[in-house]
Amino acid sequence: NPIIPSGAKSEQSCYQCHPGKTTQCQRGAMKTAGLECHSCHGDILAVGGKFPLQENGSIDGTNDGKSRRPWTDMPRCQSCHTGDAINHLTGEGLEFHEDGIRLVQAYKTGDKSASPLLAENKRFAENENTLFRNSKGHKGVACEGCHGSTHAIWPNAKANANDNLTALQLQGHTGTIIECDTCHTPGSLPMTLDGPHGIHSVNDPNWIKKHRKPYVLGPNDCKACHGKNLQGTALSKVAATRTFEKKDGSPITLEKGQKVSCDLCHNKP
Repeated sequence: NPIIPSGAKSEQSCYQCHPGKTTQCQRGAMKTAGLECHSCHGDILAVGGKFPLQENGSIDGTNDGKSRRPWTDMPRCQSCHTGDAINHLTGEGLEFHEDGIRLVQAYKTGDKSASPLLAENKRFAENENTLFRNSKGHKGVACEGCHGSTHAIWPNAKANANDNLTALQLQGHTGTIIECDTCHTPGSLPMTLDGPHGIHSVNDPNWIKKHRKPYVLGPNDCKACHGKNLQGTALSKVAATRTFEKKDGSPITLEKGQKVSCDLCHNKP
């Protein structure tokens, strides 16, 4: 019988050697979504490098066709976050999340080497040839500065977990640092898509009342997160309960986790 059974939960496999049940090495948003260590890393034989990496499987392409290099040829964010609502990886062997956009396995089913997938749409990709923990974006801010560390991506499902304190102190709610006024003076940002991952400023009254022109100029820029039919997707969920004032002056409240769609306030264009 194998010491580590195939497909075993973290408690019966990876935690035999890596930080154990008390430390909870994997404890963030991925764990909450039901992903296990092998969802990204593959099984023990893949981790041990028994099978050669496939094309684009190594972090910089120089180790394709060879055994995985420890601490170097690791899973990538872009392997599951392969793009947006209108442009992401498709095809055989991909394990999709129920939202139909993100994947729940960083490699193709049947790939014994568990070679991490390489996205064509780099919206959510790390820096080229670089792991998440060393990557930076948005004018040099570390990716971990807004998302948390690799195995503890915010939020932690336990409301009182220490992992959640940074986000709570900075923006008033758990999860990715998404509130622009965490760093920027409220109302100081122009109406652009220059935010992290190409998003517009969040919780900005200007975008609530004046987004018609940006949509006319680039409808696909909006559909990338709000969906091809503009009914909202997992990429347009509200990070915290908010109340806005619509163009006619009437209020509207969106609950945390609600998908933002056009017809919440008006007819779709």
